[in-house]
Amino acid sequence: MQNVRRIVILCLALATIFVLVRPATATQRPALLARQAAFEWFQKPAAVRFTKLYDRTYACWVTQDGKIQIRYFDNRNGSWSATTTIDDLKSDFGIEAQDDHNAPSLLILPTGKILIFYTVHDVMDNLFVRESISPEDPTQSTQVSGLTGGR
Repeated sequence: MQNVRRIVILCLALATIFVLVRPATATQRPALLARQAAFEWFQKPAAVRFTKLYDRTYACWVTQDGKIQIRYFDNRNGSWSATTTIDDLKSDFGIEAQDDHNAPSLLILPTGKILIFYTVHDVMDNLFVRESISPEDPTQSTQVSGLTGGR
């Protein structure tokens, strides 16, 4: 448990640094990240650029109906991936899932594994994390883990 707390503290400290997608050129039209998304000022970063196997910028958010989602921008070919739903909070938390305070934060480990942290506002002991199964691939992740006694 002590190691988990240290990892969380390290993650939160590292989460203050983020990189945004490169700006569109005059001939490019900026792509839409998501049709509906919420971000909060204290859940950062919501987007991280990582260059190892690929050159991608990963972005995550919570939808208005409580889905935690992620997708990436490929900086080499200028295209967006499909959106992946990491969790659907509404089935477990009802109306509390529909809150911008539930917005996720990203941390990419040196190995390329992607950690996504998120919470449920006004619900005690609910700080969650998921880890990508493969490096630099957010489409499949581990089962949700509660960092503070959550589900």
